[in-house]
Amino acid sequence: MDAAISPPDDRLSLPSDDPVAPVDRALDRLETEHSELEAECRALERFADRIGDLAPAEAVDAGAGVPSLSATIDSTDAMGRVRDCYRETVMDVPHYERAYGEPLAANLAAELGPELATAVCSEGGVPFTAGFRSALVEAAEEAAARRETFLGTLETERESLRHARRALADVGATIESGPTEPATREELIDRLDGVTEKRQRLLHGRTLPVHVEAHGLCTYLYAELRFTYPVLGVAAAMRATLEDADPVAATAD
Repeated sequence: MDAAISPPDDRLSLPSDDPVAPVDRALDRLETEHSELEAECRALERFADRIGDLAPAEAVDAGAGVPSLSATIDSTDAMGRVRDCYRETVMDVPHYERAYGEPLAANLAAELGPELATAVCSEGGVPFTAGFRSALVEAAEEAAARRETFLGTLETERESLRHARRALADVGATIESGPTEPATREELIDRLDGVTEKRQRLLHGRTLPVHVEAHGLCTYLYAELRFTYPVLGVAAAMRATLEDADPVAATAD
């Protein structure tokens, strides 16, 4: 296993009235991210469906056996409709401006790839063929599928936080109830160590998208909160409280 992750320097100052509050705030942040990601996934699926309904250009005989492309709608109009579909679906999620705040071309390139984005944003010159339509639909479906996979990661994270919160709340209630005997303190420290070890195994062992570096998920989700690693921070603070109540145990570690 890799080296343990150190909690923040302010780990010893938990809210006295609710020591698991940092985990609750992390859960709130996680719920927001899950809701927004799900909205983006559904928006990409709607975009793919609408693009699939657009009529492509068809090859017709222009005379002398020379084929040419003749569209039900011309290429310029078709690409305009693609852009409209993107604005009305992917860019229409409520959090778009706050989370992304970028123009259509930049977001489309990030989601569907720069080549498709360049073609969609061009003013004519790229025919809206059945093959091009299929490429757009496939790229949108792949973007939606990536989010579905990430939703599963967030759901695993949510269950981990909920399980840890229950264990930490039990320990916190015992600490708040008053002075504890040495044997009880040792038991509580063991329970905290168990919570920490289980959390560490998840942080080091879960499968993440290839573009997410080690522990990048916690930084992404919780960087704006007080604790980047809320479970580890709360557990460390509680452990310090117990050790402060037993100087002998503290010096023996």
